[in-house]
Amino acid sequence: MIQDKWMVNMLSDVDAAYLAAFVDGEGCIFIDKEPKAHRLRVSIGNTFPGIMDWVYFVVGHGSISKKKKRESHHKDMWVWSLSGRRAINFLYQIYPYLRIKKLQAEVAFEFGETVKNEVISDDIMMFRTELKHKMTALNN
Repeated sequence: MIQDKWMVNMLSDVDAAYLAAFVDGEGCIFIDKEPKAHRLRVSIGNTFPGIMDWVYFVVGHGSISKKKKRESHHKDMWVWSLSGRRAINFLYQIYPYLRIKKLQAEVAFEFGETVKNEVISDDIMMFRTELKHKMTALNN
């Protein structure tokens, strides 16, 4: 597991299974390309803000944002997201219960192995880029 300062709340088995279902059905595990690095992210979206509040409360970290509806017949969507080492720790806890996005979680764990060092070498950057492409392919 990951250092204490990067921990999320310890999830009960029931909460971990419930959150895994949300990630499988309404969530995303992905790698963002940022100017000088890559960042692992996990997000869950839903039109009911109370669910996102509950996710934040149970996990103990993350951020919630509101996405305005695109069409008049759509609803606004609320998105909870978690990034970096906390996202990896979260994924370790829900992994046993994932069904659809288990492979994405495994790529995230590979990515996590490159996060231990503060200095990011060119080799690590290339490996992260490969993992980003692998994750993108799994998400398409």
